[in-house]
Amino acid sequence: ECNLGCSCVYANRNIDEGEELILSFGDVSPTGFVAKYGHLPPDFLDHPNIMCDVSLWTPPEFIPSEPLRVECLEKSNYPLEKLRELPLVNLQHLGENLELYRQGYDESEMIKSMRQYLVLAVLADEFELDRNLNTGRLRGPLYESKVMLVMCRVVDHNIKLLSGGATVASAEDAERASRPETPAWERSCLLARAAYRECLLAWRFAFARRGEEAARNPLSSMFAGMIGGTMGDGDEDCAVHDAKNALNGCRVCGRSYPAKRCARCGEVKYCSRGHQVQDWKEHKIECRGRR
Repeated sequence: ECNLGCSCVYANRNIDEGEELILSFGDVSPTGFVAKYGHLPPDFLDHPNIMCDVSLWTPPEFIPSEPLRVECLEKSNYPLEKLRELPLVNLQHLGENLELYRQGYDESEMIKSMRQYLVLAVLADEFELDRNLNTGRLRGPLYESKVMLVMCRVVDHNIKLLSGGATVASAEDAERASRPETPAWERSCLLARAAYRECLLAWRFAFARRGEEAARNPLSSMFAGMIGGTMGDGDEDCAVHDAKNALNGCRVCGRSYPAKRCARCGEVKYCSRGHQVQDWKEHKIECRGRR
């Protein structure tokens, strides 16, 4: 039993009665906090840059059986026989800086590996697969906008897995956790699940934003008609834009909870005051137009 109702602090000096103490738990994710301390304060979810270690499992339809795709993936050391039992990638909050990724900085090796897998498993046409098999090279930038949309679908799959296939919102988990009759262990689990879900949504939003930017790139548009795959040749810009806005979350990070609206226009959502202030330079013009 780790959900104790008390804590103990070791100090190397006397602590006076009424003295205020600031306790630092270190750089720990919400799920890591629950595992270590058996409890999760509700205000953990209020931080604008909340992060969890997340594992992204491959949707069954993205594990190919076509011989050419399988051969390319096996040559690139992707263990297809294990992807039904193991995650495709593990994104750790200390090693994967979501904020920098959202600002357009270079991808981590984990994200590059995920992107390469999805291009080979889902998007690449026969010509590209043959080229990869013979040269070991992959023209990843040609697929950038499309692969980001596929990455959004991977995140959607994992959000469903988190709730056993049911549609459950973080606001529902938080409301259930606030009920007096909810046991302490269940309350912590519900809040941890909400934090994990919000982290997935933030990654989804970042992937969609990258895809939207790639779709607007003139070079990406020029080569879009040269590539095949299963996503079709529709309007990529609209498709990625829809992927980013489908969940209608925070305008800065994509989170769905907490959900606060701009007090002036009442339309744009933010997860925190910090993200509202960060976005005000861009939002203030349209905000005044909506009043």
